[in-house]
Amino acid sequence: MKSSCGPFLSFFLFVFLGLIYVNTVFGEGGSTDKSNDNSSNDHRSTSSSDPILAMHDVSYKDTFLTSSSLDESLNIMDKEPRKIFLLSLSGGGFRGIIHAYALSRLESLFGTSVVNIFNGVSGTSTGALVAFGIGIPDPERPGVPLYSANDVLKLYLDERERIFQKPGLSQRIWSAKGFWGPKYSIIGMEASFKDSYKSYRMSDLLIPTFVPAVEVLQGNGAKIFSSTKARHNDAKDYLIWQVARATTAAPSFFESKEMHDDASGNDQESILNFWDGGLFAHNPAEIALIEGQKMFPDKRLKDFILLSIGTGEEKCKINQEMTQKMGYGNGGGQIFKATMAAQNSWVHKKLKKQLKDNYIRLDVNLDEEGVELDNITTDYIEKLYFATEKMLDEATEQMLHLKDVWEIQKGKKKSNYDLFSALQLFISNRYSIPLENKKAIHTIYQEYCEEHHLNCGYPKDIKKVIMHMSRSSTDAAD
Repeated sequence: MKSSCGPFLSFFLFVFLGLIYVNTVFGEGGSTDKSNDNSSNDHRSTSSSDPILAMHDVSYKDTFLTSSSLDESLNIMDKEPRKIFLLSLSGGGFRGIIHAYALSRLESLFGTSVVNIFNGVSGTSTGALVAFGIGIPDPERPGVPLYSANDVLKLYLDERERIFQKPGLSQRIWSAKGFWGPKYSIIGMEASFKDSYKSYRMSDLLIPTFVPAVEVLQGNGAKIFSSTKARHNDAKDYLIWQVARATTAAPSFFESKEMHDDASGNDQESILNFWDGGLFAHNPAEIALIEGQKMFPDKRLKDFILLSIGTGEEKCKINQEMTQKMGYGNGGGQIFKATMAAQNSWVHKKLKKQLKDNYIRLDVNLDEEGVELDNITTDYIEKLYFATEKMLDEATEQMLHLKDVWEIQKGKKKSNYDLFSALQLFISNRYSIPLENKKAIHTIYQEYCEEHHLNCGYPKDIKKVIMHMSRSSTDAAD
């Protein structure tokens, strides 16, 4: 990886402050314990020549809650949580490392993965990349994520030059750095996404995930890619890397993403084309709440706790003289910034009024010149790290309170999403079908319900079906 290191004094000062932060803010929760996680690192990229990456190799105790125990899944379903924890990750280009770094600290504090803390996550653009990263399952350990938040942080640092891959000279001249065409080539970006997210689909995610994008070919407008819909509708079960491309297709930076409307491949005629989700939901916190209410329709508004993490709010200030002279060619960028700032401000005010203290908004303070989408230099990375640590330091009391509430309810609940995961795992083990073969598992589920005259509706009857399958399996063994 090519990078330019800052002065030695700045480097060692940064390391020193980082160590102080872990010990004083997060206490023993920030300690490193890899004794139980030796096998999990075999498939992860843990080496890098980047000094910034090396100094933030945060680990946490491997205390994941898995769906491997059928009895456990059934017993704890009887009580739903008194509070529903939701996570929102805003857009912001390369500043998505703020999300990854903040969540790595959160995992250290809680002693478990993000997917065990929250009941759902919504991410826009770069926020979606982080949401996908923390939700992809480990093929060797069912129910356990392949990447920790710190692994996602490493991916950002390792892959930054591939994602922001400069096009050839002729394209650079033609595009005029984004004025007449996309500033960056999509070749490196797509290759990076395929390597990181592999062949996983939306239905594979370990946490309910909701990602916005804008459809422009058919004029459909706002689109929400939903992992909950993907779990029982093959037509909605898109490859994760494709959804990642769709929600990060920022105009003037990257090409739009063309996709089939039917993810199952049955309909090859209907084509859609997507732009970045930040065009209408730069801050997806309201999407997280709406989708959370759909998953838990019996819950009251005060039962939801929403943690929203930003990447640096940019206030768009334009004087009257400039606004009067604006046109497409000399004001498009400012108009785009003003739109995102307005949406972010409105969502923040609305949710603060609705959820009150149950709404936690964390955002870094960057000067107006520091809010950049594609600055991947070492100096800028250091700036983002310092800003993130300051943000977390100021939110210590809120995070500790969040942990206290979560600790009280830990182990007392399983969502319908978790229960469906237990069903898939049970069928996979019983019929020796690979867990990633969701279509075969779903077919067996439906055929079993038809054969035994059971209602296979999703989600309220799943528990009955699992119990019936479990009993029939025991009877067959006897």
